[in-house]
Amino acid sequence: MALELLPSVPLLFSSALVCELFFLACITVLLYYNTALMPIDFNESQPIYRQLRDHVVAMILDGILKEGDALPSIRNVAAEYRVNPLTVLKGYQQLVDEQLIEKRRGLGMFVNIGAKNLLLKGERQKFLDEEWPRVHATIQRLGLNSEDLLKNGSNRKSNKEDR
Repeated sequence: MALELLPSVPLLFSSALVCELFFLACITVLLYYNTALMPIDFNESQPIYRQLRDHVVAMILDGILKEGDALPSIRNVAAEYRVNPLTVLKGYQQLVDEQLIEKRRGLGMFVNIGAKNLLLKGERQKFLDEEWPRVHATIQRLGLNSEDLLKNGSNRKSNKEDR
């Protein structure tokens, strides 16, 4: 049975099709808001495109963007953060070059399968190469041992759970 707007003008969509289209629209809205942008405080130490790239990397590592998920569109990101769309494109292009995301013509950009594992491997190595030497030097300078660090770490974890 076709729905009718007016008795003389039948609607070409069945009620099942209308329900299915409504369901798809709801899913689209949910997906959009699940990949909503987190606030970024831009700083002068790095170019904005690099900070946008790092932000997407953090969203992937934190599980906000999962493998296969669509990234927010270049226009949306540019409007949200009030930056030039070419700046956003440059940040996204770095992720494409690193094979973390892929372009799908007419559909947008999507997180590649295996991107999180690739990022974890790279970020772990980056931490060990760039940050750990400084952290280790501070630990040595303060005379901390592994027991102190583990005890303090477990206290912080239990304090967070109590909140």
